[in-house]
Amino acid sequence: MSTEIITFEQATSLTGKKAIDFFSSEENVKPLVDQVKTEALSLVPNVKTKKGRDEIGSTALKVSKSRKALEDAIDKSVADLKAKVKTATEVKKFVVSELNSAREDVLKPRNEWQAEQDRIEAERVAEIQSRIKNIESIGAFANNETKEDLASRIDALESMDVSEGFAEFTADAATAISHATKSLNDRIIQIVEGESREEQRLQLEAEQKKNRIQERLTNLIQIPLSLMGKPSQEIEVKIDSLERCDIDESEFGDRTEEAKQSLSQVISNLKMLHQQAKQLESIQPEHKEEPIQEAAKEVKKTPAEVVKGSPLAEKFADAVERTHNNENDPIGGDCYAPSYVPADYIPDVDDLDGNPDLQQWVINKLVEAEQHIAFLESQINSKPMSAVNA
Repeated sequence: MSTEIITFEQATSLTGKKAIDFFSSEENVKPLVDQVKTEALSLVPNVKTKKGRDEIGSTALKVSKSRKALEDAIDKSVADLKAKVKTATEVKKFVVSELNSAREDVLKPRNEWQAEQDRIEAERVAEIQSRIKNIESIGAFANNETKEDLASRIDALESMDVSEGFAEFTADAATAISHATKSLNDRIIQIVEGESREEQRLQLEAEQKKNRIQERLTNLIQIPLSLMGKPSQEIEVKIDSLERCDIDESEFGDRTEEAKQSLSQVISNLKMLHQQAKQLESIQPEHKEEPIQEAAKEVKKTPAEVVKGSPLAEKFADAVERTHNNENDPIGGDCYAPSYVPADYIPDVDDLDGNPDLQQWVINKLVEAEQHIAFLESQINSKPMSAVNA
């Protein structure tokens, strides 16, 4: 190409493919550049004259025009090339689209078959995973389920065979069974522990209620003891209060009847004490209290204090003994109060503790002894001092 183009004008007039081919090589363009440079630099002007300076300007202008001509020719060839590239790009897009469409048409039967296989596989996996989820759900439980319900689920889990039907998810199925079984077993342990705690709580509540009932009954049957020697008016107030007392089954449970009987007995004892107190209040004592009267004071103490070997036990025994017909009795003769039978023995504290029947018996004996002592006191106070001291 370079051998064909020998002038500047020929080069700048090239178009199309020839222009692109020519201007794509620096080797082709260099001779033209050298030609312009040689012509321009061959001028030897006289800068001292106006003509010389004008020649310099004219030569520089020629160089600029030559450069511009080459630039325009190259730009035009590049523009032509870009237009062809753009066209080629559009053609490429057409080629790609058409051939891709043809390729898809070719692949369509196989792709449709593969899609169906993928759908079948997805359904298979989803079905297995759903069964595994069902196994996991067996391990879930509601708070109101019994341990028997949970045990039946464990039996169902342990009877499952996951060696077949779970394919590559067999290990996952076995793990689900293990976790569900553990969850149910843990819940059963919680229920058993909760039942044990509840049973202990109920037992404690029952024991506390039993103790409260026992304490109330004990306090009830000891009321006569606490009122021995008290004024008749105070005893009367207590009788009135007890007669208005209502024994509620919700408070005493299976000991309600016992509580009613104890209340009735206490009221009866208090009425006897009331009658005795009124009798004693009607008597004006003129003499110093006798030992038997001192014993009467002592027997007003609680039954638990009446123990063998204590001073009270001795005084109580002495008071009981002196109710017998004894020739050494200072009064002499038969001095039993009506319906009085002396006690056979003095109970121990261990005997009395937790034995309401024995406690009631002691109270009754003390009341009887108190009545007999009152009778003796009335006899003492009615005799002359000489007879008492004989």
